[in-house]
Order: sequence, then C-alpha cells, then structure tokens
Amino acid sequence: MSKTGFAISFVALSYLWLVAAVAIGGATYPDYSHSSQFMSELGATGAPFGAAVNLWGFAMVELLLLPCLVICFSHLMRCRAERFGLAIFAGYPILIAVAAFFPCDFECSAADPTQSQLIHMAASFFAYFCAVVGLSILSGAVYERPFWILPCLILMAMLFSLSIETAFSGLMQRALETGIYLWFFVILMRTRHHKKEQAA
Repeated sequence: MSKTGFAISFVALSYLWLVAAVAIGGATYPDYSHSSQFMSELGATGAPFGAAVNLWGFAMVELLLLPCLVICFSHLMRCRAERFGLAIFAGYPILIAVAAFFPCDFECSAADPTQSQLIHMAASFFAYFCAVVGLSILSGAVYERPFWILPCLILMAMLFSLSIETAFSGLMQRALETGIYLWFFVILMRTRHHKKEQAA
C-alpha cells in the first residue's frame, strides 16, 4: 500500500471509530437523542461510562488521525502552503483530545459551568475552527480553482450554529464532523492523484 493509502486508511479508521464510539455510548445512555444532544454529553461528568467514552472513544479517535498527519508532513505535502494548512488542521485532533480530558458538566448544561466545561467548550470550538481553516488552506494549495470556498462557508455556518441549542444540534455536530472527515479525505485523494500524475 502507498503512503497516501496508509494516510487515507487512518482517516477512515478514525471516522469509523468515532461512529462506533458514539453509537455504543448512545446505546448505554438512557433516553439519549442523537438528533438533539451533543456527542460531548456521552463523556460528560455523571454520564454512564463517561470516562471510558472520553478515553477509549474520543481520545482514541484523534490519536488515530496522528499517524495520518505524520505521513502527510513527511511524504505527501511539501510546499509551504500545504504544510501551513496541515499544521493548522493538526489543531483539530490535538484540541479534541484536550477536550476529552476536560469533560463538560452533566448534559453539558450552560448554567454555572465548571472550569472543566469552559476548557472543554473552548477546546472543542477552536478544534473545529482549526479544521475548517486548515482544510481551506490545504484546498487552496492543492486545487487550482477556489472550490473550497463553498465547503468552508457551509462548515463555518454549521460550527457557529452549534452555539444555539435546537432540536437538531446533535445532528448538526455530527454533520460537521462528517464534513471535516469527508473534506480531508477528498484532499488526500486529490494528493494521491497528483502524485500519480507526477510519477507518470
């Protein structure tokens, strides 16, 4: 398997691990709603198996992305713009891992939040922000046409919509996560195609 193939495999494994962690965590959480509740609530203080979900779920998800980033830095992305975008994107798994070790309060209630919840919320927001900005810069470096403007605007709108609790907040967060993974996957596929063109 090529280095790009290994990188893509780690992205896929990380996403599948996230889906499994959320599915299992939700199944063990009484009356949990995937459409309205944030994923963070599965690892919140007082949640059933909250510590396990944070450690073996969310933290592991981000650790699985790190080998992909190492491969990208070492072998795939050489120009300054690509490496700059990748460095910003690296804030996504790092900050999500930080958020996993600072769980939010039970049900992530906004009333009188503890310091742990404040750290969790700040780390989560900046993680998603780093992901969208980093992917935008990567797309600008990898693609000749600025198609990246549309996914950037969509994901940014989804990110800021999370500050407003609605009946679909959980779905919006899951769509944001899926969009980030899908966008990164597309960039890696484009990079692999470009490498093949150069080798031909």
